[in-house]
Amino acid sequence: MIEKKVRILLITPFFSPNVGGVESFLTEVVALLRQKHVALTVITYQPLIAKETAPIYCSEEGLEIIRLPWPKFGLFYRLEKHPILQFFYLGTGLLLGSIVKMVFSKRYSTVLCHGMSAAVIGVALKKLFSVDLVTNIHTNYRFVRSYKASFLASVLNQSRVVLALSQSTAENLKFIGVKKEIIQVFYNWINEENYYIADRQVTRKKLGIASDFFVALFVGRFSVEKGIYELVDALPDINRNIKILIVGGGKDERAVYEKVGKFENASCLGYKTAEELKVWFNAADILIYASMDEDYLGRVAIESLFSGLPIMSPKYSNYSGKITPNIAEIPSDVGLYFENGSKNFATSLNKLYESGEYKKFDRDFCRQHAIKKYGRAVNSGIYLRALGISDVE
Repeated sequence: MIEKKVRILLITPFFSPNVGGVESFLTEVVALLRQKHVALTVITYQPLIAKETAPIYCSEEGLEIIRLPWPKFGLFYRLEKHPILQFFYLGTGLLLGSIVKMVFSKRYSTVLCHGMSAAVIGVALKKLFSVDLVTNIHTNYRFVRSYKASFLASVLNQSRVVLALSQSTAENLKFIGVKKEIIQVFYNWINEENYYIADRQVTRKKLGIASDFFVALFVGRFSVEKGIYELVDALPDINRNIKILIVGGGKDERAVYEKVGKFENASCLGYKTAEELKVWFNAADILIYASMDEDYLGRVAIESLFSGLPIMSPKYSNYSGKITPNIAEIPSDVGLYFENGSKNFATSLNKLYESGEYKKFDRDFCRQHAIKKYGRAVNSGIYLRALGISDVE
């Protein structure tokens, strides 16, 4: 156990009740640090994507959350093709809020920054207040050598530790000049106690889903890299006895809803909270377009495995227009890869259902595989040590 004098300022553009992999992981980080009696302050925005709102300020023992009001108007998506403008959009409010907080609060021992925009803010706070800096990178950016990459490397090199979510991310950071001795690889863990395997038919009855359907669940933002548009294009070729359930939203949401609405075996469910998703995981037969990037699974895919739900992932990922092969291990009892393309996906899904191959999947093995690789016990110790906190209970 550590003393309460350890104080951490966590800076992130995205936090609950915004819905996403980063937000879910940050919930785990907050829970871990509170368990270690760290005095934690979170500076973030009111949800920039989700429609929900939350109190601007809330405080309970050992935790303070400040959600700054900030313009929405779909700007996060609108600015995706203008990264410099998006950077200022994500960073300006956090910078101002963080400086004010640092000036009028007790000294923080560490600033923990999530994402590149927060990392730049962290460097400014380090210079102004001589504070320890740790940065957590949540994306494999696939940087090429450029002035932009050199600038970002110089920013990250100001951190005492850079936490990378996969080996491929770490290699790319080293490629652009981030010092290898400060990079620490870990997987975004999940506390297995928060997920469970429930009776599928009982769950379906509660949700009003017919027991005789084969249910394929999609969860993700409506963006090219998540596969939503490919899935929509595949709908005409998918067996009508396969029920397609789509959770999520984002850019072109109205157009997606209109296209999906033409098919009786497909439905858009909108956003679901983390707690609601646990129920839907237990109602489905498989998670489709499970997010993956080279050697790591996206958080939703990991959560589904913890719930005993097998996964289907494309063989290649498309992030920022860069096509890369997915190489993460998917045991045959846990899921499968399919060839990219809407026709190929429909063929693979139909074959899985019509041949009965899906019956080979083992829900208990899905969960055990996830615990072994993505469990809290395996990865949280790495995270704590990076923050200078003992991982001994």
